[in-house]
Amino acid sequence: MKTLTTIFFTLVILFSSGKGYSQGVYYSQFHQTPLLTNPAMVASDDLLKLDLRYRSQSIGPGGQAFITPVFSGIYPMVSKKTGKRWGGIGGMIMQDEAGLGGVLQTTGGALAFAYNFNIKPGNYISVGVQGGYYQRVLDETQLTTGNQFVTGTDDLGEDLQNLNASFLSIESGVFWNLEDTATRTRRAYIGFSARQLNQPTLNFTDVGDNQFPLSFIATAGVRVLRTDQFEIVPNGRFIQQGSTNQINAGASFRYLFGQTVSEEGLYSESSIGFNSWYSLNNALIAGIEINYKKLFAAFSYDFSLANPENRGLANGATEFMIGFRKDLGRKKVDLPDETEEIDPEDLMAKRPELLPITDSTTLMYENPDTYGLTDLQYNLLQRTILFPYKQTDLTDGTQLFLDRIVTLLEAYPDVKLEISGHTCNEGSFISNKIIAENRAITIYNYLVSKGVKSKRLFVRGYADKHPVTENDSEASRIRNRRAELRIAKPTEDK
Repeated sequence: MKTLTTIFFTLVILFSSGKGYSQGVYYSQFHQTPLLTNPAMVASDDLLKLDLRYRSQSIGPGGQAFITPVFSGIYPMVSKKTGKRWGGIGGMIMQDEAGLGGVLQTTGGALAFAYNFNIKPGNYISVGVQGGYYQRVLDETQLTTGNQFVTGTDDLGEDLQNLNASFLSIESGVFWNLEDTATRTRRAYIGFSARQLNQPTLNFTDVGDNQFPLSFIATAGVRVLRTDQFEIVPNGRFIQQGSTNQINAGASFRYLFGQTVSEEGLYSESSIGFNSWYSLNNALIAGIEINYKKLFAAFSYDFSLANPENRGLANGATEFMIGFRKDLGRKKVDLPDETEEIDPEDLMAKRPELLPITDSTTLMYENPDTYGLTDLQYNLLQRTILFPYKQTDLTDGTQLFLDRIVTLLEAYPDVKLEISGHTCNEGSFISNKIIAENRAITIYNYLVSKGVKSKRLFVRGYADKHPVTENDSEASRIRNRRAELRIAKPTEDK
């Protein structure tokens, strides 16, 4: 029985290789393998990544396997001038061994480049291309064919002209990504990629002109829940390779901890994630991943749900990943630290402009019906603007948002706004009061510079007196470092 199994498996390897391919190299944890999923994903975040991956897929009753180790690196391209991530590059080296004793080995590498097209802050489309060069070797000493079994000789019964063949593979992809602009965490994404666009030819026999089939991959995910400690992201992947299809659908659950903001103003968090997908090919995939500071590790296993007699070749698959991460996001300007005691006179000198604060003016807050605003327009004028650690200046994204406010105020000349600045509870009240005022004044100055009349704006700094959430964690304190816009008017305007 063992001999028959070996014959069957090696014939599958031999003749599938004669057609130009054996199996596509796909990892179950697709969201962690950009270069094997979609080259556009190399520009999808601000993290420098160095990863070592290993996948072993058991095939057939004899336990033969596909074994695939991969080493990869990704470098995001961030503009030092604007702080925007405009692209990314990536590379990988891999070896894929198929069959008992590695009867079929594929070794090679690939390079990828992606460019980002910004739609608006936190919302962009990446377009990527990838080129790979691979060498595939067939070890005839490890083959056992039906001819050898029948004749009892060493003759394979196959005309193997090329035991060593090489090929070039071209891939491309597009990836839409929606981020939280304050934390740079992903809220939703959709990606499409096409692989083997050049349909390389690879023959081990002299029969026919055999090509790799085109392969298409679609991925998508959306964050449906995020709190200070938890995140849930349903996601899925569709693969079409030649005439075969594969669909994985499931979700990722993450427990968040260790939220910090660095000295440069970059938000980061650690997490423990649990991933689960159901494959329509009758398999359940379960995995765990750990992100702790700059270190990453993951493990997953593919469980076959088919009855043993109906499983065919596939039994299960194991994946391991370890990696290193470094945030290359843009650095923030060096401004006073909210956790330090600050000389108020020094801080006053750092104001964009010194303006009278309208704390003494009594305001009443308006509803949308007063000015005939739609719900969308009203909500735009009631927004919260987050400020990173140590910062009172406006980001490019905030300026784009304020431009929309300017347009809306031009359309409704009777609308007046309160601009209130806030901080977390770290630091003295005096320093927090001035930082809060500076945040509000910065917004005031921008709106006035765009033509909004100063008499329509009321500037206030509340320090830490009106938190939106308890200051009991770094994630909560981040939400309290903010400025708020509200439709208001002085009570004497009744």
